[in-house]
Amino acid sequence: MAGLKVHSPIRIVADSHLRLPLTSELVRSASKVPLWIVTAPDNDRERVEAFEDLGVKIIETDLNDAGYPDMRLAFEQFCDLGITRLLVEGGSHLQATLVKEGLVDQIYWFRAPKIIGGDGIPALQSIGLKEVSQAPFLELIGQRQLGIDQVEKYIFRND
Repeated sequence: MAGLKVHSPIRIVADSHLRLPLTSELVRSASKVPLWIVTAPDNDRERVEAFEDLGVKIIETDLNDAGYPDMRLAFEQFCDLGITRLLVEGGSHLQATLVKEGLVDQIYWFRAPKIIGGDGIPALQSIGLKEVSQAPFLELIGQRQLGIDQVEKYIFRND
């Protein structure tokens, strides 16, 4: 990013089976803006080496019961590498995993004034609740209008 070269973020992709194309912009720019891929330890070694040759850091971790990288183990590796804060933009499976594992401190919730219902893509997959009382409790700590959209900032409460 222009003007932020010293402070540019590390891009991290969770990709269990290294399906990210070697020709993707993320991979092609890995020598300029760091890219780490969190993946399973049993991927083809030649493919792992191809990513590494292009400047990608491969972080191997066991898979969870759903077949996705165990993000708790990945986060421990991030900490060992000096990463203590993440901004996560991910799909509903990754988001659910992070919430279920207690790895989320804050949520920025962006809402448009539209109702999509079941025709849309869920923001979060199941987090394994047996009862509503088990649901994580969020406290609204800020909100802001962005054009016609609304962004709300929540923190997780432990009570």
